[in-house]
Amino acid sequence: MSRVGVFVDAGYLFARGSIALTGAKQERRHADLKQNQLLGLLQSVAFQQSGSRELLRIYWYDGVHRTGPTAQQQTMAGADNVKLRLGLINESGKQKGVDSLIVTDLVELSRNRAISHALLLAGDEDVRIGVEIAQSLGVRVHLLGIEPSRGSQAKTLLSEVDTKREWSAETVGTFLTFAGFRASGAVDEPAAEGGRLLEPDPESIFRRVIAELVEECTGDELAACRDALRGSDQVPQPYDGRLLATCRTHLGRDLTGPERSRLRRMFQAFAEESVALEPGASPASPGDASTAAMPVTQALAVRVEESVSDLTDTQIRELQEFWRHSIGVPSDHDRLLLASCREKIGRDLTPEERRFLRKRFQDAVEERFGSS
Repeated sequence: MSRVGVFVDAGYLFARGSIALTGAKQERRHADLKQNQLLGLLQSVAFQQSGSRELLRIYWYDGVHRTGPTAQQQTMAGADNVKLRLGLINESGKQKGVDSLIVTDLVELSRNRAISHALLLAGDEDVRIGVEIAQSLGVRVHLLGIEPSRGSQAKTLLSEVDTKREWSAETVGTFLTFAGFRASGAVDEPAAEGGRLLEPDPESIFRRVIAELVEECTGDELAACRDALRGSDQVPQPYDGRLLATCRTHLGRDLTGPERSRLRRMFQAFAEESVALEPGASPASPGDASTAAMPVTQALAVRVEESVSDLTDTQIRELQEFWRHSIGVPSDHDRLLLASCREKIGRDLTPEERRFLRKRFQDAVEERFGSS
């Protein structure tokens, strides 16, 4: 059948897009994706590269945490002509299974003659085998990259495809932005020396990352981790890998030797304290013994306001769309809210406080949506 299929590796898009726009890899949660603009551009490129073939659909490949799809992923799944395909994100924060999904779909659609052309937005060498098989079945494969493609896509993949096209940073900036940066890569106000944001305090990042990780662990997992720590000076995998990878992402650079040592000591102390508490109690934030002086509900309300003010307009719209079909706070937002509030008040939230927090978050988002 004379149709074109579009295959998008979301991890490649966000990672290389952030580098093109800001000069460094940024956290996904700071991204503002104009979904309709992106989908329109993908269809336009597919139409041009395939010689005006009809679109079959756009396949969107992404990784998901064990807590489930994010609001952005669910919004993408609801878009017309889009099929969401999810791999996993491991403890080190890396996608797993996404490349194999791309290869499987590319081969099956080619074998079933569902497509005659394929537009691929990806960069890993692992998808090359899918390109080879699709071509052997008569499908022409077109590769789309983000500048500089030769620095972001495998050479073997570049040499295998039938045609190549590259999006400039200016084009990427029409559908993707990051909080604190303009599309040109310059930093919005407030700026720091040399037009770049001042690097965040590593200690504060360490505390937040540790709190988020411990928040996701069960009591048994923490107890097992504590036992392992007592028998060794090393933080066991997968905790160590995830701690280092997440902090590296936040800082935009590798940790120094002393920073790695400090991070591991903070995690060891926090894990030990977490399992040593009586039921219903909870540790203070790692590296910070102070607690908020204001009433708990007031402290939670303040934290909600800060969190909602940091959300992009796209994230606000995604949350509103999520609440049209679901209840509760999406897992990615919920996890960050609980971790930051836990750090703020120095203990776990009670069930009543969690309900208050989530209701306050939804009310604040709806209030901002109504005023926009």
